[in-house]
Amino acid sequence: MKSSSPRSVRRRAALWGYALAASLPLHTLGWAQAPLVREQPAVQSLPALAPQTPAPLPPLPETVPAEPIHSAPIAIGSAMSVADFERLALSNNPSLAESWAKINALRGKWEQVGLAPNPYAGYSDQQLGSPSVEQRGVIFGQEIVRHEKLTLNRAVVCQEIQRAQQEYAAQQLRVLTDVRINFTNALAAQQRSQLAGEILKSAQGVVDITQKRLAAKEIGRADLLQAKVEYESAVILQKRSEFQYLESWRKLAAATGVSNFAPQAMQGRWDELPPLHEWEPTLQRLLRNSPEIAAAHAEIQRTRWAYQRAQVEKKPNLSFEGIVQDDRSVDATNGQIQLTLPIPIWNRNQGGITQAGHEALAAERALDKLQLDLQQRLATVFQRYQTAQAQVERYRQAILPDSRENLELVGKAYHAGEYDYLQMLVALRTFAQTNLSYLEALQDLRVAALEIDGLMLSNSLGAGN
Repeated sequence: MKSSSPRSVRRRAALWGYALAASLPLHTLGWAQAPLVREQPAVQSLPALAPQTPAPLPPLPETVPAEPIHSAPIAIGSAMSVADFERLALSNNPSLAESWAKINALRGKWEQVGLAPNPYAGYSDQQLGSPSVEQRGVIFGQEIVRHEKLTLNRAVVCQEIQRAQQEYAAQQLRVLTDVRINFTNALAAQQRSQLAGEILKSAQGVVDITQKRLAAKEIGRADLLQAKVEYESAVILQKRSEFQYLESWRKLAAATGVSNFAPQAMQGRWDELPPLHEWEPTLQRLLRNSPEIAAAHAEIQRTRWAYQRAQVEKKPNLSFEGIVQDDRSVDATNGQIQLTLPIPIWNRNQGGITQAGHEALAAERALDKLQLDLQQRLATVFQRYQTAQAQVERYRQAILPDSRENLELVGKAYHAGEYDYLQMLVALRTFAQTNLSYLEALQDLRVAALEIDGLMLSNSLGAGN
């Protein structure tokens, strides 16, 4: 019996392998998408994942395209309202452009993680030690990703996009809240400056009358010195009010994203009362509408999809390789096919599954923590709101009217010579302190209400936002 050459044995083995592979159904080879297999969680306390279909890529949120930040002062003729500043901030605040870029980056990631591996091609020479190369061929191959891994990759990133969109919405609220708070503070500082001007005018009047009485030898020099001290205190108060206005304006300009913004006239009522808030409805609205809560829910979904993705990682991909070669020894063309499949013996992604399971648990606990944190933050602001609201009501109903009437009566009596300087000074101090305290309480009330309306989101330019 004639023995077979090694070359013919290899050729027959290749043909037998091709015939065997061709006779198997596609799902056995892994060429068709196999149904997603869901296993029990590696962590016993992890909730079972309900069957889901990966969501399509969410649409981009509507926003004003980011524009270059102005480098020169903006000349605006008419008085600006808070809505004008809000529009400026939505166009110029760099934190919004940053969040927008992160969303677009994730959309690129979503596209990339769902792409199949590229095929490869090559050239083959066999029997290089022979006097002449008798077999030359072309190699081509492809890794076939199985068990919906690419689909699950995109499902994970889809939730990252959802979370980034909620973070973008949260950043918009931070920007708008910063603008509204700084606009309110600037209005209050402007009113405080006007009030300080009135106090300064009254203090100057007291000095003038005191000088006349001193010249008439009705009072001593100590009274004149005391009047001058009160006048200088009023000057300091006015200067401090002016500096507070500049501070508020500069913060307002920073919130709009326009660094070199000259102070403009502002249109708005400094004494406007905010809407009333009650604790329980306010808390429920916060927990229902907070983009931070929505982002936490998206993170939970992301970790659950990541858990499913970790489960199918242990199911190996199929590698296919084919060779078409010219065999000059027999003057014919032949081919061979090779299919390889890793055997998951030692590495079954057990560590990755455990990690993903615990990350899913951590995301759920993070949501619970966030809800309690929001309640705690709201409690602090709500206490400020209620305290300021009670103060404003008392000032409006009783303290302010009594203080103004007292100053008018004492002033008339003082000019008529019925009251001495000390009584006039006490009345002036009381009126000034009462109005300043009322303005401070009203400012605290409005700022607290704005923080509540902004769902406890502010500090748009702070680190980590």
